[in-house]
Amino acid sequence: MKYFNKTPLPGRVSAEQRLNSFNPSEYKRTRNFIKGNVSKLSPYVTHGILSLAEVYDSLTTKYNLRSDHKFINELMWRQFFHHVWTKKGENIFSSLAEEPVPKSFYRSELPGDITRAKTGLAVIDQTIKGLYESGYIHNHARMWLAAYIVHFRKVYWKVGADWMYSLLVDGDLASNHLSWQWVAGTSRSSIYIFNAENVNKYGPEEFCVRGTSLDKSYSELSDLAYSQKIIRNELIKEEELIPFEPPQIESYPPIDLPDIRNANLDNFFLIHPWNIGFSDETSSGMRKVGIIFEEFHKKWPWSTIKWDFVLKSMEEACDDIFICRDASQIGKCLSTYNQHLEEIPRFPFDRVNMVFEKKIGVEPQQYCHSFSKYWRKIEKTIT
Repeated sequence: MKYFNKTPLPGRVSAEQRLNSFNPSEYKRTRNFIKGNVSKLSPYVTHGILSLAEVYDSLTTKYNLRSDHKFINELMWRQFFHHVWTKKGENIFSSLAEEPVPKSFYRSELPGDITRAKTGLAVIDQTIKGLYESGYIHNHARMWLAAYIVHFRKVYWKVGADWMYSLLVDGDLASNHLSWQWVAGTSRSSIYIFNAENVNKYGPEEFCVRGTSLDKSYSELSDLAYSQKIIRNELIKEEELIPFEPPQIESYPPIDLPDIRNANLDNFFLIHPWNIGFSDETSSGMRKVGIIFEEFHKKWPWSTIKWDFVLKSMEEACDDIFICRDASQIGKCLSTYNQHLEEIPRFPFDRVNMVFEKKIGVEPQQYCHSFSKYWRKIEKTIT
């Protein structure tokens, strides 16, 4: 599958190489194509190896980009999703608006032909295989997959979002789950759907779905999405599927880490999986201690590929890495705030002196329910 990307290389050096090699001049024209010129910086931004502001500063300086450049617009979507998460908190894991069909009709688990990449639809099966093999898929393919799962197979959006989050190397709870809500139509007044014509235009030949149940008009597929009907498996009956083992999803890191309870730590800088590359004068000279929070991963497990990317990146940045089974055991230290920390039970925010990451522009204090409203407010503050 030549059109799939290899798993992103871990670490700050790889992140800088990727940033320095990206030229956004063709981004707007080609970004929707699976083989288009996209940055592939998302894994590094998700895990704080690069900050969003750092990417913005680098590319606007190097290429003299204006605030209305399409790549800047896409960067701001990620910041907007975190704005929504900050304001809505745990509510982003529930529908923010009514579902297109009654919630009771959606399935609460993924059908086996989806998890085994055996739907009989090339675009879906190849996308899932690419996700399994590399931990990364193009954003357009993510939208196709999400729309198929939610609208054409009637699986509740959060079921799909949780599944995809665990597999993506760049899995970010806000960006991932709110993107699924955008597709599902539970964060806005419309839904996202696609058809064979759209796939054949933007996807590689191997994705072709001419002559399938997706080879219909948008009107026909929209009617399907708003009904209680589903697209049946195009290959064989689900119960006849050849056994296929998806990637292992683990709630615990695949390597043995020392327990932080046995460490003698004082005056250290806490590196968590979302601030791996952070460095400024506030942390200069401090011991850099990486911590994996077990309780976070009981709720949000990761694939082996994602674990490998994060741990290797942390090994490059940290003096030591520990496992923490109870976040209340963390003593006084310095760290960088990230909303993911709110998902860790008993995280001692009162004892951790937080540095807040630089934003692009000035963050609106008032909640903005739509990206357009958010962008209107923040664009005025971008210099």
